[in-house]
Amino acid sequence: MKPRTNKPTRPFKNTVLCFCEGETEKVYLTCLKKDRYKNLHIELKPQISNADFEKTFKDIKHQLAKPKKTNYKYIFYVLDMDAIYNQNQIDKYNRQKESIELLVKAKERLAIIESRPCIEFWFLLHFKNTDKCFVNCDEIIVELCKYIPEYCKNQYYIASLYEKLKDKLETARQNSEVICKKERVDNEDYSYTQMHQLIQILDDLKK
Repeated sequence: MKPRTNKPTRPFKNTVLCFCEGETEKVYLTCLKKDRYKNLHIELKPQISNADFEKTFKDIKHQLAKPKKTNYKYIFYVLDMDAIYNQNQIDKYNRQKESIELLVKAKERLAIIESRPCIEFWFLLHFKNTDKCFVNCDEIIVELCKYIPEYCKNQYYIASLYEKLKDKLETARQNSEVICKKERVDNEDYSYTQMHQLIQILDDLKK
């Protein structure tokens, strides 16, 4: 029998691509997909830095341009906003974000999931409903340690942290959604996360 030379193209019907920054996001999302989303094929693509959003947006545009039958069902970009604000790149980031979100294909299957200042704010919402403007991740961790005294940014710890958080996920999702829907005054500073959107979209995809 002759070896097959041309393999058939397989559509990524239930495959999700997730660009994410850092080990904390990577480990948390890995635990989430193994537990809550076992029937989805979620590919994680860690990024070096959330300040390197230009490269990530280029990668996303490249993926969106591929033929639909061989493409990902959905694409996420999960990032912390602290470095972008601290490096005064927020205007540049918002322009590039708006540009990619205007693409027709992006409207169908792209979600940019921000956390300000960092993913730890999402963890905090499992215990507390607040939109206080935390300046940096260190401030969030101080608050988070009131509920999880042993918290630390370590990939082995984050895996065990997921088990502590998963039964409170619905609380975090509701808190996150309320914060994002709240009416704001111009230039109001507040902490937020859009992780509730990621959870909702993945829940819909797994049905």
